[in-house]
Parts: sequence; structure tokens; C-alpha cells
Amino acid sequence: NLAGEVPVEMTNLSHLETLELSKNFLTGSTDNLFSIKNLKHMDVSGNQFTGTIPMSIGSMYNLQTLNLKDNSLFGSIPRDMFDVTTLSKINLSKNAFDGFLSIRIGELSNLEELILKENSMIGYIPAEIGNLKKLRVFDAHDNLITGHIPNTIDQMESLEYLSLYG
Repeated sequence: NLAGEVPVEMTNLSHLETLELSKNFLTGSTDNLFSIKNLKHMDVSGNQFTGTIPMSIGSMYNLQTLNLKDNSLFGSIPRDMFDVTTLSKINLSKNAFDGFLSIRIGELSNLEELILKENSMIGYIPAEIGNLKKLRVFDAHDNLITGHIPNTIDQMESLEYLSLYG
């Protein structure tokens, strides 16, 4: 039942590896959270955060799991996110993210789960998604994605769950 903004002083927690703040009433921007460089796991789902994912995510080289589900975040997924090749799980569902899924998605070779459902993403699924050999879960239903399912989908050897409806 925590409420209010996350204090900027949290950025001084240089040894923090796991940040679990889900299911609260936290507000404001997530910018400060993306300045905690040694984080491996960030779960701030189920809050009232607003704004965009900052470009500083690109320097979070240890980040493995990112859960921003069920907030009021918007904008495009920053290209800098694709520099974080340690990411294995990304959940951006139930926000207002828009824009295209970048062809750089194929650079996240350790990605096992990609959940983008219930946003406003547009465009097509890039063929580079086939480079994600470890991807087990791909859920992008209830977006504005158009076009065809790329024929590279058969290269996703570990895929167990695929949801693209709506």
C-alpha cells in the first residue's frame, strides 16, 4: 500500500540487484529507477507510473528481468533497450506503449519471454524476431499490429506460447 513518488535517493543504492515494488500506488516517472545501474531484476508492475521508458535503460547492462506491466506508461520502446542483451524477460503489458517493434528485437539473444499485450503498438512483427532462439513466450495480443506473421517464426526453436489475437 505504498503511495507517492519513488525518492531520487534510491539511485544511490549501488549494490541493489532486485527491486520489487509491484502492486502499490506509486506515481510519477520511472526515470530514477533506470539509474540504478546494478539492477538485475526490476518489477514495478501494478502501480500508477506515467511517462516513457528512459533512454538510460541502455546502460543497465546487468538487467535480466523487466516488469512494467499495468501502469500508465506510453511512447515507443526506446532503441537503447536493445543494447541490454542480458534481458531474459520483458513484460510491458497493460500500458499505452505505441510505435513499432524495432528490428533490433533480434539482438536480445537471451530473451525467453516477451509480453507486449494490451498496448497500442502498431506496424508489423519484424522478421528479426526469428533470431530469438530462446524465446518461449511471445504475447502481443490486443495491439494494432498488422501485416503477416513472419516466416522466420519457425526459427524460434523454444517457442511454447504465441498469442497475437486482436
